[in-house]
Amino acid sequence: MIHAPRHPARTVLQAVAASLLLGAAPAWAADGDWRLKVGLGRVDFREDVSLSVGGAPFPTGGASLSDDNTLLVELGYRYTPQWSAWLTLGVPPTTEVRGTGDAAPFGELGEVRYGPIAATIHYSFNEGGTLRPYVGAGAVYFAVLDEKDGAIAGFEAKSRFGSLVQVGAEVALTPTLGLFVDVKKLFVKTRASGTLPALGGAPVTARVDLDPVVFTAGLVFDF
Repeated sequence: MIHAPRHPARTVLQAVAASLLLGAAPAWAADGDWRLKVGLGRVDFREDVSLSVGGAPFPTGGASLSDDNTLLVELGYRYTPQWSAWLTLGVPPTTEVRGTGDAAPFGELGEVRYGPIAATIHYSFNEGGTLRPYVGAGAVYFAVLDEKDGAIAGFEAKSRFGSLVQVGAEVALTPTLGLFVDVKKLFVKTRASGTLPALGGAPVTARVDLDPVVFTAGLVFDF
């Protein structure tokens, strides 16, 4: 897992504010088609987990997922001055799943290594200006790459498709280089399963609303 600085978004926002105050950033190049964003991302899970043990609901027990830092890369193609299509990939992070409520004594239930993949459409405002806000929406694929057992044996999580919305802004530093900040809200539901040796091997299933918020800040390049 790649560990980002403690406040990467704050650092980039300070740089953006400084460039705006100095008034030194030129207008963004209007003739670039291909675009690349590279930044540090923070995956902040807003999970809602429903557990069942032995086929019966376990309403007093739940689970939490650890938040993750990772490196995100976005490749985009601008097909009109305002509209562009993007593909987002990330270095696969690992989230720890821990019991909460009456499931807290079980400790770590397992780990999931996942690959965030998203395809989005952006609409940009103030084309040709130094500061360019944008909004976007699209599809996301929560790809489970590996699982590791904890208190749950045979721990398995399912890959799932979902949707997302996003807002962000770019600030031009040169005609081909700029800074960006971006916030994505994902809506993804998945399922996990396994057995609990501590309860005589009782089967465990979980319905999980992941719904993370992904914060990204970094550099954007125009080609």
